Amino acid sequence: MHKVFRSHWFYFALIIAISFVFRLYQIDIRPLHNDEAVNHLFLGDISRLGYYPYSHLNYHGPFYFYITFFLVSIFGDSELGLRLSSILMGVGLASLPLMLRGQLGWKFVYVSSVLLSISTSLFFFSRYAIHETSFVFLAVLLFFSLHLWLEHKNKKYFYIAVVSLAFFIATKETFIITIAVLGFCILVSYYNRIKEFFPGRVDVYWCIGILVFILIILFSGFFLNIYGIKEMFLAVPQWVGRNSSDTGHFKPWGYYFSIIFSSLPLDYLEEFGLKKTYWKAVKYPVEPQFIISLVLLVFTFKPLIKFNANSINRFGFISFLSTLLITGIYSFPVDYKAPWLIMSICAFWSLFLAWQIYYIIESKKFKCVAIVLLLTLVSTLASNIYYNFSFPYGANNPLSYVHTSKGALDLKSDIESYCDKNDKAKVLIAVNSYWPLPYYLRNSSCKIAYKQAKTYDSKKRDHDVVVLDKGIKTDDPAWATKYYRISDVQETMTWYRRR
Repeated sequence: MHKVFRSHWFYFALIIAISFVFRLYQIDIRPLHNDEAVNHLFLGDISRLGYYPYSHLNYHGPFYFYITFFLVSIFGDSELGLRLSSILMGVGLASLPLMLRGQLGWKFVYVSSVLLSISTSLFFFSRYAIHETSFVFLAVLLFFSLHLWLEHKNKKYFYIAVVSLAFFIATKETFIITIAVLGFCILVSYYNRIKEFFPGRVDVYWCIGILVFILIILFSGFFLNIYGIKEMFLAVPQWVGRNSSDTGHFKPWGYYFSIIFSSLPLDYLEEFGLKKTYWKAVKYPVEPQFIISLVLLVFTFKPLIKFNANSINRFGFISFLSTLLITGIYSFPVDYKAPWLIMSICAFWSLFLAWQIYYIIESKKFKCVAIVLLLTLVSTLASNIYYNFSFPYGANNPLSYVHTSKGALDLKSDIESYCDKNDKAKVLIAVNSYWPLPYYLRNSSCKIAYKQAKTYDSKKRDHDVVVLDKGIKTDDPAWATKYYRISDVQETMTWYRRR
């Protein structure tokens, strides 16, 4: 056999290549969510102004927008271009275990990279043009860097941790939760080593300078919007306030469990807040490998409680404790819940499961290892295919949240056909939730205006196509009407002036 095929690097590269290709495959199978389309709107601000005008009131930090703008500029203003930054971050997340090959070896690298590649929710949202995949990538990079710094007393990892922290803060305001969790876990695991390993005063000054410099550069729009620095300090309090004010996204404590373990017979937990409505329509658990992880706790709990014995145990302990704390915080004190927040839970849980499998591999229980690996791969791949390709959005997919329906694409097609025949037609879209229609109709030959439904007088007919909330009808022969469901929360009645 050629020496290339005996190289660990070859097999690792193969895993990453497959991860990348499958994230690209049928990237347009799921229509853009309204949040994705709004993010596209902000890319237009960068193109027009030369910087991202950061506001603490809107749509998270600037880092994601700059990398997405860069990629869209290269690969085009399309669904692929818009989602490519998340795809690359998802592949990057699966590549991060390479940092640990010197400590945990190639077996751990293989297992963890595969799990991070095929986790259903991590895969789903890495094909989604929002901040979350960048956020999780930077969270895991921060974790690995801090762990390696404290294990090996290598200042290089301390500097990597500082840089990743800066970009982490500049990605999304909920960084405060992950930093609090990682900080607590690091203190518990290394309480007798941090002072010994702490960098000298010069290194601390350098790191503070690097952190502040990156934050000022990003939030000020490369010094073109100094007001953005003030907005940075207003961000965390504003997003903390949403936990009590944004009641439309409130969910019971069991929401994330009902996604991860959906379809299991958990009816008896309804009385504790795990409502059946969250899993009754789906066929498979979204993350079945975590059921295997719970079973493996029986065999791997002993090294967890002896985390001070060696660096391998400490890694497992930090992964386990981080998973518990992040899951607990997002489930209980945080009332604001959305499916994409599950990514932080699943990323750390995937690392913990990889450590559990690694521990069993090292125990030389070969039959047990084969069974665990087979069950993990088959169950996770089945779930991944089901929720990412068979039912990529809609009622059968608990990761799909107030998502765009096929009706939006039908409406887009009908409006474009109408405009092709009447290029001077005027179109008004006056519904409460019209995104992502501005993205899909951005190149229309018609003149298109948008209004909230409550500001439109339905008796006026000064446009050729009018999209209104469902319920308004007419017998006027001058108009043809057609119903469209454009999202999980928006139904429309569209009026077409006959020609």
